[in-house]
Amino acid sequence: MPNAHVRAVAEGMPKVQYPSFTTDRPRAKGGQGRRCWWNVSPTGDYGKDCKTGEALALEYLRYEECAETPHLPMIVRDMPCELTGIEIGFLTAVSIAAAAGASRARQVSKHWEQCEAKRQAEAA
Repeated sequence: MPNAHVRAVAEGMPKVQYPSFTTDRPRAKGGQGRRCWWNVSPTGDYGKDCKTGEALALEYLRYEECAETPHLPMIVRDMPCELTGIEIGFLTAVSIAAAAGASRARQVSKHWEQCEAKRQAEAA
């Protein structure tokens, strides 16, 4: 798979930037990468934090459209053990997107099966 910049240019999209909720780590410690993939600060207002998480999920999904490799495992790795509204909102929105993608994948698969059945019927 080409790198994100090459892919973005080829598809007429702007160069991909890291999501706003990521930061560089000046000194990575035992097993950590140089990038922190989840650097957020909850407000303590659960509802507001859930909405923030949803917005960050949409930003993440736009990023993944152009990214070379999936980054969700690194984001989840950098989340706190005790989830706040931001993490709940983020993960809920990503789950909804995954479900929507699965539905579309099933539609495409069904279409291919119908095309193949039609092709075989015409060949008979």
